[in-house]
Amino acid sequence: KRLLRQTQQVLDSNREVLNVVRDELQGQQKVLAQVKREIKQAKNQADAQTLSIQQQMANMTNQLHQHESDKEAAIAAYNLQVAQVEQEAKDLLAKARDRKAEAQA
Repeated sequence: KRLLRQTQQVLDSNREVLNVVRDELQGQQKVLAQVKREIKQAKNQADAQTLSIQQQMANMTNQLHQHESDKEAAIAAYNLQVAQVEQEAKDLLAKARDRKAEAQA
């Protein structure tokens, strides 16, 4: 009878240990689930930031190309004005020569 009682005590003790281990394991599983959620949230946030940075880079590249195009257009317009002024100057010089020649004749 004493052996039976000792065996029962050992079983009860083992059950208590198992309950403690089970509770601890469940707690660790909850912590692990929370960590997984936090990691997923951080990854989503990082992905969103990466996307935002890529969009900003694309916008900046487009602006740079637009500035280059604007600069080229401004240079072309300036060169056209210079050519027009040069032509007007040549025309005026030719008229002045003609008048001088007429005056001398």
